[in-house]
Amino acid sequence: MTYQQILKDIKQKKWAPIYLFHGEEPFFINKLTEAIEQNALEEHEKAFNQDIIYGKDIDLPRLKSYLMQYPAMAERRVVIVKEAADFKGFKDLKAYWANPNPSTIFVIAHKYKKFGAGLKAIEKVGVVFESKKVYDNKLPAWILDYLKSKKRDINPQTATLLAEYLGNDLSKIVNELEKIHLNIPQGQKIDNATVEKYIGISKTYNVFELQDALSARNKEKAMKIAFNLAGNIHKQPLVLILASLYGYFSKVYVAHKNQSKSDAELAKALGIRFQFHVKNYRRAMQAFPLAEVHRSMALLREYDLKAKGLDNASTGPGELLEELIFKILNPVAHAY
Repeated sequence: MTYQQILKDIKQKKWAPIYLFHGEEPFFINKLTEAIEQNALEEHEKAFNQDIIYGKDIDLPRLKSYLMQYPAMAERRVVIVKEAADFKGFKDLKAYWANPNPSTIFVIAHKYKKFGAGLKAIEKVGVVFESKKVYDNKLPAWILDYLKSKKRDINPQTATLLAEYLGNDLSKIVNELEKIHLNIPQGQKIDNATVEKYIGISKTYNVFELQDALSARNKEKAMKIAFNLAGNIHKQPLVLILASLYGYFSKVYVAHKNQSKSDAELAKALGIRFQFHVKNYRRAMQAFPLAEVHRSMALLREYDLKAKGLDNASTGPGELLEELIFKILNPVAHAY
């Protein structure tokens, strides 16, 4: 079942005896667990019928005791194990997986890693959801879909800007989007100006605009953006900027290898949802021949190590960024 399907069933109070939420991305696990907490019991029923325990604090006999209790003045009980990856006794619940208590909703919130033994048995009687990371190239589309579920509209370019700036921490992205949601009227489209006002991402000086300036080989604009980012490096760490730029040049490399394809085919090869981005990568291919793409990626690897302190005793992150962008834009100067 998908995240949305499970959430819909929870809100419609269609219950399963066991819910296993596991995987790398904590956002979906937290949201589904919260939804069960909010919907399974009425507020006055929770004192006697809801047990929230943590993996490191529970032992097997006590967990079995919670699971086999019957509800007091309610239709059901709810037992939630949070931080479940810290509990090592799930392998000893084989008998429970085969015959769960029908009046108990058992929720296992197993964050940051996959569940081990027992997964197949749980699938036969309950609901299993693997919460996978949303990869960087899928983030703009995820932001669009998330806002659509909230009946909000956003410019695709702005979604890309948010993804570039905030990274793939979904909880952080949602928290920032909530700031906008609370401050603008329903029906107002979210654009770069909105993001600048309520989140603080400059619509002029950001990594997305830096990439755009590089794709046009606009040295003056690129260095101006680099100087501004360097002066505000505390807002967006250098390692994140470098990761974004490396991802960008990796896509330019892919574009070179697929340059004969149509825009739709190239968008698919690049793993991007919106074809209007394709023209930027075609422009970048003209600005950066394949040999220069290789050189730029090598520079980015070099400066990533410097940002982490290797062969760099004193140069600050802002100065490293300025130096890097200058070298990317000036291959002759770099050669000397």
